[in-house]
Amino acid sequence: MTLAKVILSVLFLTLLSPIVGLFAQKGNIAVRSRPAADAVTERKINALLLRMTLAEKLGQLQQLDGEANGKYRPDQLELARKGLLGSTLNVRGARMTNELQRAALESRLKIPILLGFDVIHGYRTIFPVPLGESASWDLELIEKSSAIAAAESRAAGVHWTFAPMVDIARDPRWGRVIEGAGEDTFLGSQIAFARVRGFQGTDYSRPDRIMATAKHWVGYGAAEAGRDYNTTNLSERALREIYFPPFKAAIDADVGSFMTSFNDLDGVPATANPFVLKGVLRKEWKFDGLVVSDYTSVLELIFHGLAKDEAEAAMYGMNAGTDMEMVSRLYNKHGERLLKEQKVSMATIDAAVRNVLRVKYRLGLFDRPFADENREKAEMFKKANRDAAKLAAEKSFVLLKNENDTLPIEKATKEIAVIGGLANAKAEMNGNWSGDGQPDDPVTVLDALKQKYPRTRVRYEVGCDAICESDAGFKSAVEAAKDSDFTILVVGESSAMSGEASSRSEIGLPGKQLDLVKAIHATGKPYAVVLVNGRPLTINWLAENSPAILETWFAGTEAGNAIVDTLFGDANPGGKLPITFPRSVGQIPIYYNHKTTGRPFLDTNKYSSKYLDVSNSPLYPFGYGLSYTSFELSNLRLDRTQIKPTERIKVSIDVTNRGKVAGDEVVQLYIHDLAATVTRPIRELKGFKRITLNPEEKRTVEFTITPKHLEFLGRDLKPVIEPGEFQVIVGTSSDNGLQSDFEVVPATGRAVLAQSEPEIDPAPKQPVPTAAVSPQDEAFLEDVQKRSFKYFWDNSNPKNGLTFDRVGTEGKRSTREQNAYNIASIAATGFALSGYCIAADRGWVTSQQARERTRTTLDFFANRAFHKNGWFYHWLDYETGERRWNSEISSIDTALLLAGILTAKQCFSDDKEIVQLADKVYHRIDFKWMQGEDQNLLSHGWKPETGFLKNYWAHYSEDSMLYLMAIGSPTHPIPAKSWYAWERPWQEYGGYRYLASVSPLFIHQFSHAWVDYRNRRERRPPFVNYFENSISATRAQQKFFTEVLSRDFPKYGPNMWGMTASDSQKGYVAWGSPPRHDQTDGTVIPCAAAGSLMFAPEITLPTLKKMKDEYGDKIYGRYGFADAFNPHNGWVNPDVLGIDLGITLLSAENLRSGKNWYWFMQNDEIRRALRRVSLDAQP
Repeated sequence: MTLAKVILSVLFLTLLSPIVGLFAQKGNIAVRSRPAADAVTERKINALLLRMTLAEKLGQLQQLDGEANGKYRPDQLELARKGLLGSTLNVRGARMTNELQRAALESRLKIPILLGFDVIHGYRTIFPVPLGESASWDLELIEKSSAIAAAESRAAGVHWTFAPMVDIARDPRWGRVIEGAGEDTFLGSQIAFARVRGFQGTDYSRPDRIMATAKHWVGYGAAEAGRDYNTTNLSERALREIYFPPFKAAIDADVGSFMTSFNDLDGVPATANPFVLKGVLRKEWKFDGLVVSDYTSVLELIFHGLAKDEAEAAMYGMNAGTDMEMVSRLYNKHGERLLKEQKVSMATIDAAVRNVLRVKYRLGLFDRPFADENREKAEMFKKANRDAAKLAAEKSFVLLKNENDTLPIEKATKEIAVIGGLANAKAEMNGNWSGDGQPDDPVTVLDALKQKYPRTRVRYEVGCDAICESDAGFKSAVEAAKDSDFTILVVGESSAMSGEASSRSEIGLPGKQLDLVKAIHATGKPYAVVLVNGRPLTINWLAENSPAILETWFAGTEAGNAIVDTLFGDANPGGKLPITFPRSVGQIPIYYNHKTTGRPFLDTNKYSSKYLDVSNSPLYPFGYGLSYTSFELSNLRLDRTQIKPTERIKVSIDVTNRGKVAGDEVVQLYIHDLAATVTRPIRELKGFKRITLNPEEKRTVEFTITPKHLEFLGRDLKPVIEPGEFQVIVGTSSDNGLQSDFEVVPATGRAVLAQSEPEIDPAPKQPVPTAAVSPQDEAFLEDVQKRSFKYFWDNSNPKNGLTFDRVGTEGKRSTREQNAYNIASIAATGFALSGYCIAADRGWVTSQQARERTRTTLDFFANRAFHKNGWFYHWLDYETGERRWNSEISSIDTALLLAGILTAKQCFSDDKEIVQLADKVYHRIDFKWMQGEDQNLLSHGWKPETGFLKNYWAHYSEDSMLYLMAIGSPTHPIPAKSWYAWERPWQEYGGYRYLASVSPLFIHQFSHAWVDYRNRRERRPPFVNYFENSISATRAQQKFFTEVLSRDFPKYGPNMWGMTASDSQKGYVAWGSPPRHDQTDGTVIPCAAAGSLMFAPEITLPTLKKMKDEYGDKIYGRYGFADAFNPHNGWVNPDVLGIDLGITLLSAENLRSGKNWYWFMQNDEIRRALRRVSLDAQP
């Protein structure tokens, strides 16, 4: 587009209403319109303009830089005396600024000088770098830190800061990502408002406030390839939806000035771009403050190729609306000539001067031009400021990993090694753009550790510095780690590696630092990694291998004190990432709120959107961060599920601290517009609150979704709210959360047509096995299954069908003296019912025998067993059917029983009595009742003594079948949205990414033994295919055993693995992997592999065969495999468990014939539920 076209288009573009300033939420941003300029001030400005010469006017448009040490340059005093200097940058200190100001007041018109300085994250007291401080997600803290910086600055004679940088940045190669708030428009806008309000308050003429600058206007953060100063390629939609809103938030906070950016926009450099400077900033947003160029950016219009010479560069800058020129002197040099040649008008010059004078009046400089040197001494670097900086640092830290509670470090630890040049590098703690911070001010990790723990033996070894070109110091570092009880390993970037002109093409640990980490890791001694850096890093090896990682950014003056207190537990990290950590630079740009595609990722489909060599997922997602405690989110509720475009919804969720220490959690609210005329991101942040909870404290957190949160730019680039479904996700990261739905209906008041019930998929015509197996494997599986089934035939009561929870490996039952005496499990009974179908089909028992046992079982549950609204107790007496072990009415165990009942109903579908009994049991279950107080989720259960259990099925686990039965219920269904209400937490290991709330493998097997999830995937993000998910979980566990656990337990390997909830030598343990469970002792649980036969026979069959071949009848007996054994010490569990043999039996059957899937999927209710939740069969 030519410049002429840009200028001509401005009038048209100003008619388009931008979607900015519309994100505000009460409690975060109090948006208000700016009052009109004070009439008295404007009269003063007009009077001054009438008296000013052209030279004096052009002088007001000139900003010159002082020396780095804060002194003015020699020529600046004379320029000030002549009234030819409007502003300086870098001149600071009360004495120095007062000298320059006195010179200005000797001028003819006595116009004071505007003194600017880069106060980015502190003046003398240095706070965490902006990206780090943004990780606090604490707006009050961010505002306070800016206010402290303002107070120190104003005391030192500084009036104006070139902050905040509010550029949205999604490429961590770009060094200036350190200066902003990260990747998200909403978070960035909230922080922009807070920082401006902190610097300026509501009156920046006060002696403790300064004028802020919203920079860089605009699009600078989108520099191509992350290379600083590079060009951008941004559509107007991208500008208005992503990059404009934080600037509009700054305007809503009454920001005094804007700074132009170095980049071009649609071929026109921002410093000379009338569309953004006049069309948007002045006309649309009515901004009446000052616009300053960035450092020599007016001169750089020549190098852009826009201007042919200096005069033309000045012309373009002035006419576009850049009021003040920073450092270069083209306005002064060529302004008079441009005026004579009528290339710039006097009205244009006067408008720019007026904007300069206006902010000087608003700063109170005409009345109070001087700084108070006594105030400077009192304010600077005082203890209250340093205390605030320490708190800000602690709140900015993000705990990325904490395997087996490596952190906090025991305070009684006697010997600690501190390794890494950054552990004792004072100046590096300040980071880039560190104001007037002094290199000796910061406290290092080593300083703080020695001061706080003087009795601890601390050995410090450099290892290497941040550049780390040599490994010469590694040997000493390794020796120190070996000789110590714990190692603190501080690695990362130097301050020069992040910031302006600090782009990196590779963003891993610099130099040989990763080799240093590996060397310390190889000692086998406990250690924690402390990261010091200004951008996301690709730290894949650390994420997979290091036990603990604490992200501390460049934490400022109090870095060491804050880090040590956090490492030892006096502070609990609660920060969350404001920007995504990628796995590889090849993924960049990577950010959470991306669009989906027509071919969303599917691991088994090459022709879906993915890489061949790396996962689509980030290493650590936006919003992620751990704590030394754990938090549970529950009971998500909306006060209404249908609104008109002008109405609001209140969202509430309960948050409970389930750990043993107090901690902070950041509760995050996202929405997803499911279908719109312009495609929308998969999630958009629309609210957040950081809260502090004591152990076991519960708090209800509330959000309000307003019409502004639902708006987007339509195809005409005008704000619109479209009727349709919206998804609400409330979680603790951008990749998890509880979910609910609501609908926006037309405002006309016309009735909304009810959606018709979707047609269900036809029932399977024939069973389809997972894979063909060899005759030898058929024989092996036949024997395994037959023995497993024998457990159910031997140990199910022929009078009531109840199945023992456990018996001895050779069938010995518990005696009266044993706790397990006469304990029957309804879950095991559900497996038994499916087992009868398999046995009859394979001829292990006759069809009549199987039917009789089935009828007996169903009759007991339909007519004799106690139930509460259709639900049954978890544990029953084998003989009487009475409640045992004070057990709960269990939702999941009733579901496992019901799965067996519905399977039997179909495999014996010609038996009317079985069908009727099965229907009676299913139809009687009140699924709505089991929701308790929750709108969407199902409770774990109920007890007559205490009511509903506190836990709900709120995460992906073994519960998916329970939800399908509830949603498909013909009598008491719950809404289909409940399927999407539970959280989908991701785990990852060895290239496998899968949903998992806990590590035992059975959560990926139990529901899948009945529900045939093959070739089905959700139609909502993250578009999960649950069958493929189970394959990934299985393969990840095998790989983890082979690559990690085998180091300590050498008998583990690719054909000797398996861990799921089971007995152990110390009792029943709900263990699994990855990650490593803290009670891992070398035990193998055969049903872990056996339960995944239906998913991954290529790795599970060889494993089971090797177990049998190597250990024979020691672990393989009357009922097949022992429940657990330890090949490292010879222990074999004396018992077998019904549910573990049950999953073995069913999974093997699905592998061989697919018949358990086939029978269960004949139930219309299940297929209807799958359709209701959009888990449709894919072609």
